[in-house]
Amino acid sequence: MSEILPENFYLYCVSSAEFEKRSLYKLGLTIHPVHRLRQYATGVPPSLIDSHLIYKALWKIGTKTREQLHEMEGILHAHFADRRDGTSEWFNVTPQEVIDFLLTPQKFTVEQISPDDVKDVNTKSKQPLSSYEEDAYDEEEMLIKEQEVLRKKALRANKVETLYEKFLRVFLPGKLPRRIQLNLWNTFEIICTNDDLHNDIYKGIVQWPTGTGKTLAMLMLIVLSAERCKRQGILYTCLMITWKEDIFDTIKTEFKKLSEFGIDVEDGTHGNIQNVTFPKKHFVLFALHQTLVVGTRMDSFPDIYHVHYDEVHRIGGEKLYNMIDLNQEGNYLKKWNTRFLTGTSATPLTNNGVQHKKIASLFGEKYNLISRCEIDDAVKNGWIANPRFIPNAIPNNKTKDRATIIESHVKFVIKTILQKKDQVPIDLFGGKCIDYNEYSRAEVAYAINFAKKYITENSLQIKVYSAIEIKFKEIDGMSDEEKKLNNTVITRNDEVFRNATRDDSIHILFACSRYKEGSDIKNLEMTSTLIGNTIAAHNSIQISGRALRIDYPEKEGWCLISRPSDETVTYQDILDMISLDIVDLILSGNNNLVKGDFERIIRNYIYDIDGNGNKINIHESVDRLQAAYIRRQYARRNKAVEGLSYKDLKTKVNDLGITSRSEYSEKALIKELPDIPSDIRGWISWYDLLRATPDEKRMTLYDLQKFCTDNTITKKDDYLLRSDCPSWEDLIDGYLTDLPSPMPSHLETELFKSGRGGRR
Repeated sequence: MSEILPENFYLYCVSSAEFEKRSLYKLGLTIHPVHRLRQYATGVPPSLIDSHLIYKALWKIGTKTREQLHEMEGILHAHFADRRDGTSEWFNVTPQEVIDFLLTPQKFTVEQISPDDVKDVNTKSKQPLSSYEEDAYDEEEMLIKEQEVLRKKALRANKVETLYEKFLRVFLPGKLPRRIQLNLWNTFEIICTNDDLHNDIYKGIVQWPTGTGKTLAMLMLIVLSAERCKRQGILYTCLMITWKEDIFDTIKTEFKKLSEFGIDVEDGTHGNIQNVTFPKKHFVLFALHQTLVVGTRMDSFPDIYHVHYDEVHRIGGEKLYNMIDLNQEGNYLKKWNTRFLTGTSATPLTNNGVQHKKIASLFGEKYNLISRCEIDDAVKNGWIANPRFIPNAIPNNKTKDRATIIESHVKFVIKTILQKKDQVPIDLFGGKCIDYNEYSRAEVAYAINFAKKYITENSLQIKVYSAIEIKFKEIDGMSDEEKKLNNTVITRNDEVFRNATRDDSIHILFACSRYKEGSDIKNLEMTSTLIGNTIAAHNSIQISGRALRIDYPEKEGWCLISRPSDETVTYQDILDMISLDIVDLILSGNNNLVKGDFERIIRNYIYDIDGNGNKINIHESVDRLQAAYIRRQYARRNKAVEGLSYKDLKTKVNDLGITSRSEYSEKALIKELPDIPSDIRGWISWYDLLRATPDEKRMTLYDLQKFCTDNTITKKDDYLLRSDCPSWEDLIDGYLTDLPSPMPSHLETELFKSGRGGRR
């Protein structure tokens, strides 16, 4: 072939087998055609042979400067502007159309490279580099950066819609994004354009409270990772895993808008997974966790570029976890050549230790957070409604009749939602409430029937809905109480509840766990639940979070938590228990809680009237809460440090980023560390504990004495002025190999005594 000289300038037309199916071709410029093609192959697995870009045509342009080359590229792009794919350099054209246009008279001379020479360039791009080519690469890299800068300037000058502007137009029309949403876009855009992060599967989690826009977060992750695929000439495929069908049911309308970005949505929920066909185009497949682990359907999936799990704390289910754990032989992420594993959740970690280990195995020990927002921050910024928790103690009669307990709870649910209706202007009140009972479907059914009876007897304007369907069947051996709870026929009608518009009525939906996670329901004023002895903090977040959508200004999302009590468990005990969980979930990122924090929790997040209509004593509640919090933290810390080895402690200190004794003392209680670490078996020194990688060239006391003598350092003040010796803090912590834990006064006396009396 004729030699293509580096000082020449070129226009090109590239595509791949996958993109040619959709008549998409990338039109651009280069000064080193071979290197440019190698760049496009970066990060594409060898197995994705259909995704590799090759030149379809190449032209040498008679320009004398890069500015003129950019100008010629602009002429080409302008001619096919109405067939451009978004704001990228991809166009819905054919190579022949480009050839025909460049054969017409142009501002600069255009010479088409012969097909044989183009074929040779494609072949050469797959071969090892020559030293000459390596030297020329910097020049091409600079041109690529220039290209991007000029492209962005042109977009702004011509008011061409950017990807970000298009995203806002499609998903947030007429609205401004929240700060966390803007930060997530910027962060993930950098991730998607930084090839250094993609040598392996990129893994990360978005942790936002319910109501802050996790659906929008998922859409951002999809659009940006799909854009990365378009730039690389790779087909974008995404598996979106959900735990419950209702999660997709409430967000499917938003996801259908992905068609604006050339992305199809395939629905594999409601038993459709077996019928899904995989289009030869960009797509997102919704699938239920439970259906993926049954049978061999996953074996027939094409390569999946992006796997996302909504409510990612659920990802630890044994079967699915084993299928995607990278440490397992034959895992599907490797089989599918997956490049992104992401998740969204308000609570990535539950109170289950095994779940923690699985999340760590999939996402890393210090799992990577793409973006994080605390509930307290979301409330302060007005992104979610203020949650208001209402503790309710139900007297537990001596016979422990479960039916009576359910009846008491249902009465209080009705009483509370009526109270809320009285406090909210009628033209704003949404009127919806969801009551959760995860003990059994039979209890949900009993609550529904009792609610209907109670509402009728009291002539209340309340409509009752069911998220379960049940038909009674008497089973031999049933106790009278079981028959009482189960004797019913219930028809499911939660879709009617979901779609109900605001009116003067109250709407109460009774459910087990449906709609607890991921569901976006308009006009939901309150949630409630009947619990046993405890309720985990992450469950409190999920249940309360359903009502935190801001349907009107200054909305409060109420959450009623009922718990049976007896002579040993008072209302105040229940208040303390729930308040402690609220502290955990709202102030989880704060390690230095003071009395004011506890008072703010009580005033801002706890309803100020108890179940009997009595005013809560704020000051008493604050004192009790602070004392209870300290007791809980001590109990947790004692349990955590029991049997702790020095190696384990050192790992924990390093993970927490603790680098000083004072920092250790501040975090000891809140982070469950031992008060006196030197009591831990295997103790070495503070210096060793606080340094992830201790200095290998540590001195003995004699070495340091000699250094001081040779440099005429006779007192501590002189020593502190030096920058070429260990810090005084390090010396105190045990830097010296033969004096592991000296007291400051002891150290000063030993170090500056005359002569060479130190240890050898």
